[in-house]
Amino acid sequence: MVLRRDVSTEGQQGFIYFIYEAESKNAMHWSVYGGMYRVIVVVLILIVVSMMVVITRLVIKPLNKLEEATDEIRQGNLDFSVKTSRKIRPCDECL
Repeated sequence: MVLRRDVSTEGQQGFIYFIYEAESKNAMHWSVYGGMYRVIVVVLILIVVSMMVVITRLVIKPLNKLEEATDEIRQGNLDFSVKTSRKIRPCDECL
């Protein structure tokens, strides 16, 4: 592959030709940008993993409370109540 660049020095104009194999251009591209691609991939993996941890905790925590409540009911404690972080509205307001 041939690459031509226009060059001007001290009022004179000319051309510089670069001759290289097509594969070396791809190798040069990966050597220059390869590190950046790796950083982007690592950052995306960290974001996805952290989102999975947060979502898992949001699901698992209420399920653990529900399991605790079912154990209390199984033992005969029908006065047990599950503490929630949200206000539960009475059914007459839901309609």
